[in-house]
Parts: sequence; C-alpha cells; structure tokens
Amino acid sequence: MAPKRIPTRSVPKDDYAGRWRKALDRRAAMEREFAAGAIDPALVLAIQGVIAACDALTIFHRGERATSEHHEDALEVFTRLTSLPGLKEASGRLARLLRLKGEIEYTGRCPKPREAGPIVDHARKFFDFVQRHLPQPKA
Repeated sequence: MAPKRIPTRSVPKDDYAGRWRKALDRRAAMEREFAAGAIDPALVLAIQGVIAACDALTIFHRGERATSEHHEDALEVFTRLTSLPGLKEASGRLARLLRLKGEIEYTGRCPKPREAGPIVDHARKFFDFVQRHLPQPKA
C-alpha cells in the first residue's frame, strides 16, 4: 500500500518567524492561564501553541507545512525532520498533545489540575525542543 499523501504548502523559510512568534505568544498565555488556575484555556493555548511551533519548525527546516484539516497530518510532516536530535521524543510529545486536542477543545469534560500539569509540561518540553532547532533571535 502506498504511503498516505499529506497535503502541504511550500512556504518561504523566513516565514517560520511569524508562526514561531504565535507559538511563543500562546506559550506565554498558557503559562499565565495555568498559573491563574484557568486550566481549560491553558490547555487550549498549549495545543494551539504546539501546532504553531510544529509549523514553524517544518517551515524553517523543510520549507513546507501541512495544510490538511487534520492536525495529525502536521505530525507526519514533522517526522520528516529526520536529522534533528531528539526528534523521536518530540514526535511522541506532539502526538500525545494532538490526541488530546479533541477532548480538550470539543468536549464538556474539564481536566483536573493534576491531569493538566503533565499536559502543560509536555507542551513546555515541545516548545523547548523547537526553540533549540530554530535560529536564536539577534540581540
């Protein structure tokens, strides 16, 4: 059977910066909401942020991003970054967060703080992974 074709869009590599800025904005908002005890918005921001971070990384390293309505397809494009150290662990984090997306954003269930902590931690570690593999901002 042929591998699944993931719809992607070619993007100039410099465009990663805008997606990365959105990821960092969502990370900062996630941290504020989580610290304030607003678990649901913190988790929504975590998911949105890691998707933006994923896009930033694939744009910078491959000049493409997934365009499918299925966020799991972004994971497939992400796993094409085979030369990045730590990719397997980061892919696992991204996969876990994307699996939780529907539950977090589209159900009436509100995770308890003890459940949310590990989710936020996975998001933080994913953001850190992406940051290590993007150019450092000029001082």
